[in-house]
Amino acid sequence: SWNPDNIYWANKPAFTTEDASTNFKGVTSDCAVYPDSMDWNVTGIVQDWAAGAANHGLVLKSPGETDVDNYRVFTSSEDTDFTLPPTLTITTSGPASAPAVGALAITPALSVDGGVVATSLTPQLAAAVSDIAGGDLTGAFEIEHDPAATSQGTGQIWAGDSVAVASGGQATVSVPVGKLADGWRVRWRARAVNSGASTTSAWSDWQTATIDVPNPAVAAFQVTPSQVVDGGTVATSLTPALSTTVTDPAAQPVRAEFEVEHDPAATGQGSGQIWAGAVDNVASGTQASVTVPDGKLTDGWKVRWRA
Repeated sequence: SWNPDNIYWANKPAFTTEDASTNFKGVTSDCAVYPDSMDWNVTGIVQDWAAGAANHGLVLKSPGETDVDNYRVFTSSEDTDFTLPPTLTITTSGPASAPAVGALAITPALSVDGGVVATSLTPQLAAAVSDIAGGDLTGAFEIEHDPAATSQGTGQIWAGDSVAVASGGQATVSVPVGKLADGWRVRWRARAVNSGASTTSAWSDWQTATIDVPNPAVAAFQVTPSQVVDGGTVATSLTPALSTTVTDPAAQPVRAEFEVEHDPAATGQGSGQIWAGAVDNVASGTQASVTVPDGKLTDGWKVRWRA
């Protein structure tokens, strides 16, 4: 230790040259920049302090103190003439990149008997991605067959990456059309990727799900042309058009099938199916329509139909 108020040449404190930094720069009034500064890299010294070495400050001296015929003048922080006080510049790299992933979710989905049931063939996979170092991250996702359902297939079904999101944001992907089948049991996982730092998190635990897409539905049945008589529908043509609105939960095109048969209450007119028809590639949410061919119906018949 040393006392700045009682230090002179003869009692200067001991020092070490370990991690010493030397600067041979000289400055005079003839230089383009005057007054100027001199810099020393003290990173090694500070790292020693951080590692536990005693911190007694810094020694500023000539590399050799014999036959020296020049000098340097350094101003203190109290000097007001040159306004060049000593300055310590610290450069930090910040925390190391450490991506993390969490809050995994698949949608649309239901919780059934403690398990997850995905109700779409193109579900969205989501995960929160973050990094203590900040920056943008992507989510990497993988979906594969459930090893417990070997009859459905094995191994990876699909893998994909999300677009980049800010640290702490939600990364999402949607499984493309044609990758999943109704009734499959699958499992999926995700990890966070910091491309800028070339780092990734570990893969998350596997998340299991069963793909169970609700059946398409039909509604809004119509017979054209027709009229309502005493609460019943009377078709006014032997080749009526039968129509219904079709809806697919997965928003996929569907095949609409129609069937016309004798009314079981009118046994004298016949029994069983009269005619059946279908129309393919009907967009979900639109109307499907077929026309009963000529010669299939007779005036006065009582019939029933379905789709």
